[in-house]
Amino acid sequence: MELITYAKKVGPEKADLFFYPVLQNEKEIQKLIKSFHYSDENTILTRLAKERFEGKKGQFFLIHRDDLAMVVVGTGQKSKLEIEDWREAAGLLVSFLRKYEAKNIGLLTNTWLKSNNNVFQLGLALAEGINLANYKFDKYLT
Repeated sequence: MELITYAKKVGPEKADLFFYPVLQNEKEIQKLIKSFHYSDENTILTRLAKERFEGKKGQFFLIHRDDLAMVVVGTGQKSKLEIEDWREAAGLLVSFLRKYEAKNIGLLTNTWLKSNNNVFQLGLALAEGINLANYKFDKYLT
């Protein structure tokens, strides 16, 4: 499995599954959905409202296309994402991926770069979150 990070919103042509971490901001989430330019945009926005997706921590909203699945991931933060938020988002990514098989996974990181340009720190947080979420205590299992 390969994790591809994008600093700018680009076409997810290299990923089978694409994650968009979002702030808890209804207008920004709707703006993101509209930026995908789907022909059934109104259906997606209606589903967004019915499923009560608000960007709260741990919420997932899945959008399928023929060639790609996009997952909007709620972070629960109102204004900006801190290092711990990215660590937790990486853990959520792992928990979601346990149910979904994909070779290439894309992750949009522009919400990190709005408040912090330290890419090393972002990479470290993602690696820690993935590693911690993947941990299994199996010493006493038979």
